[in-house]
Amino acid sequence: MSSPTSPGMQSSQQSEPSKRMLPLILGAIVIVVVLIVAVFMMKGSSQKSPESMRPGDQETVTKAPVKQDKMYALPQVSVSDWVVPASVSVQAPTTAKLYQFKQNFSAADFRQIADPFFQVDTLDEKPKRIVAYSTQAGASMFYLQKATGSFLFSADKGIPVTASTSAGVTAMTRSMMKDPSLELLGEYDKSNEAGVHYYEFHRSWETMGLPVLNLFGLFNAPSS
Repeated sequence: MSSPTSPGMQSSQQSEPSKRMLPLILGAIVIVVVLIVAVFMMKGSSQKSPESMRPGDQETVTKAPVKQDKMYALPQVSVSDWVVPASVSVQAPTTAKLYQFKQNFSAADFRQIADPFFQVDTLDEKPKRIVAYSTQAGASMFYLQKATGSFLFSADKGIPVTASTSAGVTAMTRSMMKDPSLELLGEYDKSNEAGVHYYEFHRSWETMGLPVLNLFGLFNAPSS
């Protein structure tokens, strides 16, 4: 037989389960709030501002602005009239002197060139050059390249000049050099070399008939 329960005992039994559920509900709410806060904190740490990054990180994230080059239109050139000067007629000379360059000078050629300068005492000939020495009137030397004819003369006392006038010196020089186109352009003395008189000779284009044309000589040729 069941004994009847009173109303006060039933209300106390019903309130005990609700008291047990309250801590569980509160704990679940606290856990959810903590999870939400943790998620927001993780998102905030992954998205750093450029100010909080290191210099190395800023270079990888921040892109430099692209410079746009300006485009300019090309200038328009218009020509109304072309003025062409009249052509200058140049007449070629009817005659011209030709000079052939010797490419192999012999010992006989050497003596013919050196004789006006001094009397050869000793001659030394090699495949490419000829050298002569003389002891008369001081030591002297004459050197000649056999392929080109270029020569060098050296003497202790120089070359005695017997002529007393400029015309006489010119005639003597032309005879020694075997070149009638040589012209005396100037003569002078040096204050630090007493007793030495200098003569300056150049080839005359008028005497030769035409200038010696070469790559640089063309710029000096007269326009006519």
